[in-house]
Amino acid sequence: MYKEKDLIKDFSLLDSNNNLISNNDFNNTIVIFFYSKDNTSACTCQALGYKELYEEFKSLNVTIIGISKDSSSSHKRFIEKYELPYILLSDNNKDV
Repeated sequence: MYKEKDLIKDFSLLDSNNNLISNNDFNNTIVIFFYSKDNTSACTCQALGYKELYEEFKSLNVTIIGISKDSSSSHKRFIEKYELPYILLSDNNKDV
């Protein structure tokens, strides 16, 4: 399990638009949050918490990325429903 400030192994996953996104695509600090499923009460609360803090993270040049095993299309609906301003990635095999 990762802990705060751990270095992560390289990964590439699909985003909500089926674009392949790699952790190496970013030259800044990345905050990654893992959650179990789109549109569940606890995970929606978590996602909306990051939405509330999005501008603060952005002002610090920090990228927020959410990762779950849900499909890209599920992520797309979740982003649209809650107007999430950050990237969600699909880790269907739970590799990351």
